[in-house]
Amino acid sequence: LHIAAKTEVAFAEGKRLLLKTPIQQRMGHFMDDWHGEGKADVDFTLRQQLSDGQQPEIDVRVDIGLEHLALREQNLRLGHVRGELSFDTRRGLFSDNLQANLFGKAFTVGVSQQGTTVQVDGHGRVAAVDLRRWLNLSVLDVLQGEAAVDMRIVAGGDTAADSTGGEASS
Repeated sequence: LHIAAKTEVAFAEGKRLLLKTPIQQRMGHFMDDWHGEGKADVDFTLRQQLSDGQQPEIDVRVDIGLEHLALREQNLRLGHVRGELSFDTRRGLFSDNLQANLFGKAFTVGVSQQGTTVQVDGHGRVAAVDLRRWLNLSVLDVLQGEAAVDMRIVAGGDTAADSTGGEASS
């Protein structure tokens, strides 16, 4: 059996495709509190061997065009998110070059998955005042101007309960 479909969806519909289907079993619950506005063009392919015990092969390519994406647990809001985010049964969730704005500055994001652990890596420049406000660290009051930031969010996991953590360095 081979099914292929192309469609344009709003963020909520695309999120539902990932979270309310068997794809969610591979991703965990880390996206549950993500909210966004915008559209995405989705190419969806499913291949299923019609014999006992065979798991379907799923390939989803999403061309993202979001005005904003809020990651509530991390207290982050990305603007103008653009690029391709993909999922397939072999690699999981992945992207090499999503573009976004973080605190009004250009930010590049990559996504990879190992098991049900998803890693989101981003880098760009951030104004020191925005970094201090986001992290709520008064020690950063001494910083001025901009800082190069490398950020990593690790979410999900192969344990019974999903976990989310992150780190930022400059």
